[in-house]
Amino acid sequence: MPDTPQSENPSSQTSPGSRDVSDAIAAEIQDHLASAAEKIARQGTDDEQARQLAAKNFGNPEQIQRRCWWIQQGDQVMFRGIAVTLLVVLCLGLVAMGFGNWRLNARLEELTAVITELSKRQSQAPAREPKQPPEISGHCYLRDRAHSAAGAEIELRQLPGLEVVRRLRTDHDGRFRSGPLIPGDYCILAPLAGSNNPTVYVSEHLFTAEVPSSPDVPKPLYWIQTEPLYVRQDASLSPVELDLHFAAGYVVLDPKSEFPDQVEVGDKQFSLSAYVHVADDLIGLPWRPSERLPPKWPAIGKIDREITLDCNIPHRPDHSPVALGVNFGSAPPEFRAIPAGRYRLTAQLITSQKTPPVFGSAGAQGFFGPNKPSAPPPATEISVADEQTTEVEVRFPDDIVERVRRAIEAKGYGAVNGEVRVVSTRKEESQPEGKLPDRSSAPSGDSESAE
Repeated sequence: MPDTPQSENPSSQTSPGSRDVSDAIAAEIQDHLASAAEKIARQGTDDEQARQLAAKNFGNPEQIQRRCWWIQQGDQVMFRGIAVTLLVVLCLGLVAMGFGNWRLNARLEELTAVITELSKRQSQAPAREPKQPPEISGHCYLRDRAHSAAGAEIELRQLPGLEVVRRLRTDHDGRFRSGPLIPGDYCILAPLAGSNNPTVYVSEHLFTAEVPSSPDVPKPLYWIQTEPLYVRQDASLSPVELDLHFAAGYVVLDPKSEFPDQVEVGDKQFSLSAYVHVADDLIGLPWRPSERLPPKWPAIGKIDREITLDCNIPHRPDHSPVALGVNFGSAPPEFRAIPAGRYRLTAQLITSQKTPPVFGSAGAQGFFGPNKPSAPPPATEISVADEQTTEVEVRFPDDIVERVRRAIEAKGYGAVNGEVRVVSTRKEESQPEGKLPDRSSAPSGDSESAE
């Protein structure tokens, strides 16, 4: 421990307890000096000189007193310094904590004010409706949106398997709602509304991709299908707008050329008939995602893809016209409606051997069998409009019989191309629901399509 400066008295700057220690040390030093002076005085030295020699031999009494005091009180002084330092640090920490608490309280007050303001705005805002599960809704109409299709039956199917999810019926305003749906891909199919839409019997597997052993069921032939409808949990679909009107027209075939019902070549007999092949742009429904996209949406098509409008016209002595159309539907055979659109017609005079019989139908021998000519027949494009009748002439060369004979003699079969020509078109008057146009002014007839 370093010495205390001589000018400082430890007892003058200490507490009362420290002064007691200083006094005891001073008394001890004085007693030691007195004992040493007395010992020197016994050796014959006077008292004054003995005290001086004792003090000289002892050393500086004040310095020794300070050293003894530090030995006695140094630890307490050090502990006091440490305690004071700790108290100062503690006070500074308390001041810092107080300042931090003040800032925290101020920030909390600001946040409280903001939350209060947001709560006030939220309470004043209109209440939001609870989130509804996804669904498909729409409107069905006839020709235009002002004429709703009330009571129409539609089918909601799921892609790609075309399973029926729900069968729906429109209300008196022609509107429908599917109800809650799970997310997925859907489409809507509906039969076209109209008494002229033929009813056919189809297997369920053709219509719904069911097992082939399912029985035949009656269904309208022409349907309409929407584009795929993608239902997602967080997305809403626009309402579906669907025109269910069966826009249909009529095509009357007028065979102008005369030809016998049969021709003999050697010992064989061949029957003759005019065959008209009809190509259209109608797709087979239902459409599946694995197939090519239709020309437009919604798509109109037929549910039995095997049915064609091909017409086989046998020999008719009265040259009566026949109507083009499906020959086994709900429409009477003398006048049948077909969907409005564009068609391509080709004609052929074909032969069918009578003795011995040749398997297959006359039509199959014409375009798809042994009677296929070397050059394809020319095609005539016609346009069929809603409630409009198109009259078409079917003509063959004047020497048709001789051409058939030469073809049979050369090849064993005969097939001669003909010409199809549009004669006229006229507008039919609208008929009440469930009735067909009156055909009393047109000759009646019948047609048979190739099997």
